Amino acid sequence: ADLTPEVRERFASGVVYRQHLHGGFGLGKSWQDTFETEDRSVVEEFLKESEAEFEWTGEGGLRVAQHRPGIRRNPRTGRDAWFNQADQWHPSNLPQEEAETLLSLIDDVNDLPHWVTYGDGSPIPDEDLAQVRKAMDHNKHAEPWQVGDIMIVHNMSVLHGRQAFTGTRKVVVSMT
Repeated sequence: ADLTPEVRERFASGVVYRQHLHGGFGLGKSWQDTFETEDRSVVEEFLKESEAEFEWTGEGGLRVAQHRPGIRRNPRTGRDAWFNQADQWHPSNLPQEEAETLLSLIDDVNDLPHWVTYGDGSPIPDEDLAQVRKAMDHNKHAEPWQVGDIMIVHNMSVLHGRQAFTGTRKVVVSMT
């Protein structure tokens, strides 16, 4: 609700997560590490089942594109909910100097290890994601953990965090 109608509308088309997974040497992860196999047919079967588009590159790498929702209807509330990771997959998520360095190392945005576009394939402007991050920050609630705490998170109702943490802790996750 904290996003402008124009930004919400652009995300309504969904997002396309894009990966360039090298074949053994390059930026980011290899397809072998990502899929934990050396067998291309296993990877292809998985990608076909997940309705991803993919192509093998001449250098032995793999390009993957997955169209996914940007917004989903929360079944508990009936309201639209932010349901994507565009802010994390976009180069603007990196500190400015790191983003500039990374972008200077490539000739084509398709060579980034991962990036994201709107569902129609158009680039997501930094300004749209700045608005998203501002809305996330405005709605953030940091729960102070105590020994023995258990937290149950409804994935469609709460954007759950990736805040940095220093110290000793044990986190056990169960998804149902």
